[in-house]
Amino acid sequence: MAAKLKLARVGKVHSPSFRLVVVDSRKPTNSDFIELVGHIDFVHDNKVTNLKEDRILYWLSVGAQPTESAKSVLKMSGIMRKFAESKRKAQD
Repeated sequence: MAAKLKLARVGKVHSPSFRLVVVDSRKPTNSDFIELVGHIDFVHDNKVTNLKEDRILYWLSVGAQPTESAKSVLKMSGIMRKFAESKRKAQD
């Protein structure tokens, strides 16, 4: 199974918020997800909130690929940098 980290839009009509979910890459974003790993609210907080960093690092380590929008959220929170460092340490 190929897993992807995707942003799923939830919330009201003019007040969107997003969930960071792990889904099977062959299914649509708003279908059943494997795991909910975060919640982001850009409108009110204008920042990344409530990310399960340990679970995201686990999914990245087993080969889950983030979409472009999910990757930008992970870069803002610093998780992609931690993943790259852990990957570099594993190679040494």
